[in-house]
Amino acid sequence: MVPDQEGIAIQNIQSYNFRTPGLLRTITFLALCVSAVLLVSIFVLPADAYSAHNAQVSQGTLSEDSPEIIQALKSNTVYLGESQEARMNGVIRYIGCLSQGSVIELGWIREDYLTTASSIPLMDSSAEIDAARQDMQAKSVLFSDETANQIARSGGDPDAMKAYINDSMQALDASTGTANATHWLRSANARMIVFERSARDRNATLAALSEQDVDIAKAQGISDQINGERQELQLVLGHRGEETIKSENSRIRMLNLQFRSAIRECRARLVIQNQIAETNMR
Repeated sequence: MVPDQEGIAIQNIQSYNFRTPGLLRTITFLALCVSAVLLVSIFVLPADAYSAHNAQVSQGTLSEDSPEIIQALKSNTVYLGESQEARMNGVIRYIGCLSQGSVIELGWIREDYLTTASSIPLMDSSAEIDAARQDMQAKSVLFSDETANQIARSGGDPDAMKAYINDSMQALDASTGTANATHWLRSANARMIVFERSARDRNATLAALSEQDVDIAKAQGISDQINGERQELQLVLGHRGEETIKSENSRIRMLNLQFRSAIRECRARLVIQNQIAETNMR
């Protein structure tokens, strides 16, 4: 994030005249605070890259889909994607430390964000990349909203959360600050990396629910279907076609939505089970 932009955003938050009472005021503040941290410069091209892009296109030296422009867009999106991932990781670590915090929805939004970001190395048109960046921005807004909800429910501290975000950003800077630094989102295998992370997260979620005697059969079956897409995704990545990756991502997305709905049902049953257990203990 550009320091001056962040400072202006924070000043705007501090000068905002909050007239809403209680919880609504807290939610409003948090929504603005998280948005300032996450969204101010999320999808703004650096000034030099943006100016160079406009100059090259306006002078007719390069087309919007020229290899030079496509590579510049991809490189910029890799930087933005990894920076946003670091911010999300900081938020999730903080929410996970709160006694009443729940990170499962935040984790799912992060997964959707990275699914789009990791598909960009396979794209060859500026229109396709722009559409992907808009989707990433929409996911950032969802993440911001869910963060505000979690902090409002758990009584979290925005300043403490920002410290976690800063730690994640400093760790990213340390890992990518050298000439030989590697950017995982730049790899054509980045999409598969996200898929494997998702599989591990699903297994962990299912195991945690199973340990609490929740029936996970439905969710497990959907997770197995998602795992069954692994080979097809690998074939798509080898083919490197925009339409094929879009189609495969769409298929996995629909299965993910089904899985998440099943997990929400499991969590609702767990709440009921715990309530019944507490009642029987009285």
